[in-house]
Amino acid sequence: PVDFDQFLTEAMENRADMNRLKVNLENRGLTVRYQRNQGLPNLQLDASYESSGVGGTTWDFATSPADPNFDPDTDKFKIGEASFKDTIRDIFKLKNTDLSVGLTLRTPILFTAERAQLAQAKIQRESALFELKDLENTIYSEVKDVIKQLESNKKLVEADRIALELEGENLRAEEKKLSV
Repeated sequence: PVDFDQFLTEAMENRADMNRLKVNLENRGLTVRYQRNQGLPNLQLDASYESSGVGGTTWDFATSPADPNFDPDTDKFKIGEASFKDTIRDIFKLKNTDLSVGLTLRTPILFTAERAQLAQAKIQRESALFELKDLENTIYSEVKDVIKQLESNKKLVEADRIALELEGENLRAEEKKLSV
């Protein structure tokens, strides 16, 4: 006896094109999830910590030279020299540091591009699903046809065996008849 369900299960599991379509369908599902996420608001946290060093001639004014009330004779300022080595030392000793933190919130306003891409991804997923169902139907039909062919061949073999037995009996009867 031929087990149709067993043959169908084996055919579904062992066909390379079926496995390829299953992977394709899974990828299409991931694409739909990705496109759905693209329409969501995006909150981004940025943080940085920097250290710098100053080299060359340094001027340290008590008041800014850009200030209209700045008088170079009365206002105090220092002149200093910093070598490259001093600059590197200042960087590693974290003498001049800067910390910055920022939040960025992005929200798509009209969602037109995101909705279009999501719709396209859904259509591709549905197409892959229809292609998979079509292949399943094709495999079902092929297995059904092969089993019918097997059963038909089995009946032909059985009919030929019976015909051979009958011919053997006819031969024995004819031999008896000739011997008499």
